[in-house]
Amino acid sequence: MRVQEKSGNLAWLVVKLACATLRYRRFLCYQRRKGAEDVIYIMDGSDEMFNEICIYETKIDRQEEIEALMKEVAGFYLSQPGVIDVKYIKRTHRQEDFNAVKEGKPPIRLTRQVGKVTYMFYWVLENEEAHTRVSKLGLEQFYKRWNRCLTTMPKILLGENIVQGLYCSTHPLLLLAFFLFT
Repeated sequence: MRVQEKSGNLAWLVVKLACATLRYRRFLCYQRRKGAEDVIYIMDGSDEMFNEICIYETKIDRQEEIEALMKEVAGFYLSQPGVIDVKYIKRTHRQEDFNAVKEGKPPIRLTRQVGKVTYMFYWVLENEEAHTRVSKLGLEQFYKRWNRCLTTMPKILLGENIVQGLYCSTHPLLLLAFFLFT
């Protein structure tokens, strides 16, 4: 669901206030600048978003270069219509084994990298068409610089949401926002 800012739009103000004041933006909605207007995405479970997760293995001596490139790529993607969220994650921990998880043991911090550094990329788009369009633009602009940092081709996973994460609250501002848009 999209809510566009219009002067005097009470619904916009309620959602904006609820998201900013209660710090639920990443659970409840995404507010993004799209050209001259702000757009709020209310994640109510009915939105059919498209997701991509990539796992990259990069050369140890290219860490600074690829992390700077990640910031540039993320800014480029976030400026494109149809992109909701972009995250790059560096692998810094591991689990001892599955029994350690069942026993509630904390993960173990990696103290050294052997041969490669692993990064994950996660982004959410409005739909498959936006993914196709923005992916093509990103590859045209960044592929050569990106590829020279990798040790192997990335593992790419694509898909649609099955369960939409939505933070439920009984806070009056959030309830009002939901009633206005559902």
